[in-house]
Amino acid sequence: TEDTLVELESELREIIEGTPGIPGATVHLADDGVRVDLDTGVLFATGSAVIKGDALTSLAPLLDKIKVTDYRIDIEGHTDDVPYYRNDDGEIDTNWSLSGKRAGSVILHLRSRRFSAQRLRAVGYADTRPVVDVSGLNGDELASARSRNRRVSLLIH
Repeated sequence: TEDTLVELESELREIIEGTPGIPGATVHLADDGVRVDLDTGVLFATGSAVIKGDALTSLAPLLDKIKVTDYRIDIEGHTDDVPYYRNDDGEIDTNWSLSGKRAGSVILHLRSRRFSAQRLRAVGYADTRPVVDVSGLNGDELASARSRNRRVSLLIH
């Protein structure tokens, strides 16, 4: 398992769950690679694609570990199912554009940390790939499910 995705997942888990840890982050080995999910509430203000400055500090050890690998990284933006629409002087934002812009913001941060552009790809999924089905939920359960669905995923493969 040396230098494999299995080993990488274990090392990233130690960083995320260790001390001081990374709030709002989870990691698991998926069929398509190692998936690191980052809570957008920690990274972004509501409706924004600008990364909060304080959110980046805690990500440094995680990103340092990923950077020294040769794996490709898909940065996937995800929103919840609440329709989002904003027209700002002719520039229209929706769940689709917001998810893509958030993925793009993370890529810009990775590039500033000298990640190779050839390893990176941005994908915006809007609300099409929820981790929690919100059908039939209401109240606190619905709010919690929607919160889990709002994320940026780093798919390392």
